[in-house]
Amino acid sequence: MCDEGFKVVVHHGGHFVQNGGLLYVGGFIDDWSCDPNTWGYFEVLDTLRSMGYLTVKELWYVVDRRM
Repeated sequence: MCDEGFKVVVHHGGHFVQNGGLLYVGGFIDDWSCDPNTWGYFEVLDTLRSMGYLTVKELWYVVDRRM
């Protein structure tokens, strides 16, 4: 079992624009503290629904290994 959690930074309510690359602008930022033993697709969807997003068309992510 892993005792260490991890952090997920969620950007939502904005949109992507092309600016020499892909940039996310506007919206909100939330920090989630996650347990690797219970983290999964359905937990993500449940949390997003609790935030008011009843349907999810797409999820985008990037792993930042600088932390």
